[in-house]
Amino acid sequence: MVLLILRTLITELSLKFWVLKAIHAFRKSSSS
Repeated sequence: MVLLILRTLITELSLKFWVLKAIHAFRKSSSS
């Protein structure tokens, strides 16, 4: 049960990280 919650949290955090990274890269490329 705890492992499932941890896995869900890690997945959400990694998804948010990649989304933020993609947005940052998109802004960087669109501004230049």
